[in-house]
Amino acid sequence: MNTLEDRNITIVAGSFGHFHKGHRKLLQAAADTGNYLIIGLTSDDYGKRTKNYNFPDFERRKKPIVDFLDRINCRYEIKELRDNTGDSTTNPQYRAIVVSRETEKNGKIINEKRRKNGLDDMEIITVDLEIAQDYFPISSRRIESGEIDEEGVRKKPIRIGLCTNLEPIDLN
Repeated sequence: MNTLEDRNITIVAGSFGHFHKGHRKLLQAAADTGNYLIIGLTSDDYGKRTKNYNFPDFERRKKPIVDFLDRINCRYEIKELRDNTGDSTTNPQYRAIVVSRETEKNGKIINEKRRKNGLDDMEIITVDLEIAQDYFPISSRRIESGEIDEEGVRKKPIRIGLCTNLEPIDLN
């Protein structure tokens, strides 16, 4: 059996605040590389500093990731992430990084730092955001607020307001 040092490694990271359809798509894309996966899961402290919703604790966020990855039968480990790069800028074994459209710029920044550290770029695999029933992206914040569920189904009615601030026009 290969040691971790002999493996090609794909990394993916996030807070995974409320595990949803978009998270499954991201993890599936990482698994589809066929590489060993390392999932950087934000620490409670880091998540609470950077998220603007009621942030679930580490173990609660970790469980659905483990359940999903075990179900699709891939090789992985989950590391606690205390900042936005972890060891991605210094680990020469990392071959690919999976990001969302929203976080694609972070993958590019990480590769710039890797080059400064004398490392090869990782392949950046960008996954499109999953869109909810109301045509807005699925997000943990929206799930937390009760707008949508984990599959993107709308739970609250959409409120639309129309107004005008036009002054009357003299057509003479």
